[in-house]
Amino acid sequence: IVEVSTNGGLSWTQITPVGGYPYTIVNNPQSPFPGGTPCYSGSRDWAIAQFDLTGYTGVVSFRWRFGTDASMTEEGWYIDDIYVGPPTGVELSEHIPSSFAISQNRPNPFSKSSVISYQLPIKCHVSLNIYDCAGRLVKNLVNEDKKPGYYSVKWDGEDSSGNRVASGMYFYRFESVKFNKTGKLIILR
Repeated sequence: IVEVSTNGGLSWTQITPVGGYPYTIVNNPQSPFPGGTPCYSGSRDWAIAQFDLTGYTGVVSFRWRFGTDASMTEEGWYIDDIYVGPPTGVELSEHIPSSFAISQNRPNPFSKSSVISYQLPIKCHVSLNIYDCAGRLVKNLVNEDKKPGYYSVKWDGEDSSGNRVASGMYFYRFESVKFNKTGKLIILR
């Protein structure tokens, strides 16, 4: 069966696929589910299942619950190609971070390009800028609202005009609604 939680896994509710489940649990004391529970069972081939998720907003968790009464000795279940997206408008996120963070750029030092990764636990405005040692803005990498999640930005060692900057030390400055951090980058050409 497939279940959904809208409160971080404190409680779960079974959701029904479009067209309903093809089977119902028979009352059996060895079954992990109560008799009468709609379920998947007995299929020996791949099948597509669709669930209408339009009634859910915010952070939503899903789980697949499997059970057996030990009367069958064949292979179990396989799940493949899970997709959450249009037409429901729900966006899939593997995991939402629990805190703000930004990682040191990698590689550092670098000669051609380097990547800065950061994470956001909430939707907020983010800016990520590169400055020289005198505090002058070299390049704006990010300046926009972002959804919760994990992000990576590549800096190619160029300024806002597309010119390669000289070897030396530079600084990245990350700013958001509740978290700010400055770090050092070194370019060796």
